Order: sequence, then C-alpha cells, then structure tokens
Amino acid sequence: MVENSTEISLEIIWDSCAVREWQGFFDSVPKSNIIQTDSYAYALRDIRHQVTRFGLIEVNRTPVGIVQIQEIKLFGIIHFIFLDRGPVWFKKPDDNIIEAFFNKFNSMFPKRIGRKRRVMPELPDSLFYLEMMKRCGFKKKAQGYRSIWLDLSLSMDNLRGNLHSKWRNTLNKAEKNGLNIIDSPVSVSLPWLLNVYIRDRLKKKYNGASAKLIDKLVSYAKGKSLSPLLLRAEYSGGDAAAILIFMHGSTATYQIGWTNDIGRDKSANNLLLWEAIKILKKRGIKWLDLGGVNHDTAQGVTKFKQRMGGEPYTLLGVFS
Repeated sequence: MVENSTEISLEIIWDSCAVREWQGFFDSVPKSNIIQTDSYAYALRDIRHQVTRFGLIEVNRTPVGIVQIQEIKLFGIIHFIFLDRGPVWFKKPDDNIIEAFFNKFNSMFPKRIGRKRRVMPELPDSLFYLEMMKRCGFKKKAQGYRSIWLDLSLSMDNLRGNLHSKWRNTLNKAEKNGLNIIDSPVSVSLPWLLNVYIRDRLKKKYNGASAKLIDKLVSYAKGKSLSPLLLRAEYSGGDAAAILIFMHGSTATYQIGWTNDIGRDKSANNLLLWEAIKILKKRGIKWLDLGGVNHDTAQGVTKFKQRMGGEPYTLLGVFS
C-alpha cells in the first residue's frame, strides 16, 4: 500500500470510452447508484441542457473506477460543475487512492471566480473522510443523502426473518387480502403512474423526483445498464398501489410509489416490495437501495423502510 496519495499515478481520462465500453465498466461495479448511470446523465442533459463528461479512472494505467460529471459553461468564464455520488469503483480502493482522485479532481477544476462546484462524494459520513476532503481543497456545504441498503444476496427466508415483526405481520395479512400483483409493461403503465404520482405529490406536498425526469430515465433505459420494473397492485379489478424501481448493473434503486385508501387498507405497498424483491433476486440483483429516508419530513415512510431490516447509510455531504 502506498503511504502518500501524491505518490500514486492516478489519471482521469475523459470521454475516451465508447458507450458500450462505459456500460460494461458500470455493470462491473458491485454496488452502484442510479445517478452515475449514463442514462441518468442523458436525462439530465435533456432537461437541464448540461454537458455530460465520462471519466475512466486509472491507477498505474490500470482501470479502477469511473466517474460521470455534468457541466454548464457560459460566456467563456461562467462554469458550473456537478459531481453527484461519484466516483464508483470496480472494487473498494485504499483510502489513499480515493484521496488521490479528489486531489486530481481539484487540480483539474480548481476554485476560481466564476466557477461553482457541487461535489457529492460516494463516501460514508465520517470525520476521517471529512478531513480528507478538506485536505483536497473542498468545503462542506450541506449534509449527505440518507438511505437504506437491502442485501438481496440473502435467501428469501433470511430476508423475511430480518423484517421487523410489525412489517412481517402486515405482509402476512397482505398476502391474504386478495391483492393481484401485476408486472406491468412500462410502456403501458408509466403514463398512468406518473399522472397519479403527480396528483399525489401536489396534494400531500412531499419531495420526489420530477415526472419529467422519470419519463426521460425510462426513455433512456437500455438493457442491463438501466432497466425499469413497474409493479401494480389491484383489488377487485381496481388500482390500489404501484411502485417503480430501476435496475442498474447488479444494483436496483426504488424510485417512486403510489397508493390510495384501498391500497393502504390492504397493505399493498408491503406486498409490492416483497414481490419486487423476489423478481430482483431472479434477475441477479444483489443490492436494493430503498430510495432515501428523512426523519424530519417523512417519518412514516422512513419507519416503513427501516422496518425492512436493511443497512442504513449516510453519505458524507455536499461540498464546493
């Protein structure tokens, strides 16, 4: 192990990979996130008119990870640069390699008048990594993203055993409530889901991905790189609930959900997520990100996800 990050020969090679090669690199990441997919980048490019750059990270000329950034350049001097939840590594690197990356990134895009940086490292919240980011020239501006990882490499029996007793009891009842779970073609059900999702957001005033972003993500979904799973729950022939999950590589991310009074009464969301886990496991997915938790603004949703028995995590934060 190299003791000093300055001794590491680390390079970020921008825009050198063909699309298929990039997707191959991404698919090899053991625990990825949806924001670093090329599909997410293209969706943002269409919505916000940003320029996307894809970087291959090499140490001693050996590829070790990838990183995707978004940029906006105006009038030759104004420069916005966004690195969200990156980089992603092919295997967990030594901390000195991580530090070498952020030193290199800072030297490539140093602070200056007219440049605004937003960097959200895919690093756990800890004093060690906070000090590391300071050494690399970054200043923390906001707290990090929080969510829960569910390890789908476990057996269904173990996953069920890890459920909180109240969640498991509710699932038991939901399985007997006469709900019909449909693995629905996205092309058929997405317009309907986005319509009820938008109305629900406006009514209840909660945060969530925009319908426009979700629609764009689905339009750029392609094979293993990004693939949607939309499940609907019906009761007595009527809609009760639905969820949309995106698979990317060997990882999946819960994106949005919707339910009505019937769905809540029949505990449809419990059954939908449980059936989704079965499908994801069959498709080779190893990790499911439950899609963000917030104790302050969404206590009910947070408790629901926590009771699934996953591993909570908090990222380091937002830096400039």
